[in-house]
Amino acid sequence: METELAQYKKIVAEQTLQITALKYVIKKALWPAEKRELVEHSHKEYRKSLRLAFKFFDFHPSVYYYQVKEKTDDQDFSKHT
Repeated sequence: METELAQYKKIVAEQTLQITALKYVIKKALWPAEKRELVEHSHKEYRKSLRLAFKFFDFHPSVYYYQVKEKTDDQDFSKHT
């Protein structure tokens, strides 16, 4: 029984380390568009709530819902220089 408990503790420790490493990579190495895809995938495929996906992937909801605005000729300041 003691050996089984030790094995389970080792498995949990390894999984925790892997999760920590993956969260670090997600936080530091991914662009917002890539994080958005991860959030959408976990929401659709694994039926996770968006709130939980935002928390897990360290992704702010305002970035998720942001829509890029199209530039108009009036907004293009580079023509005036």
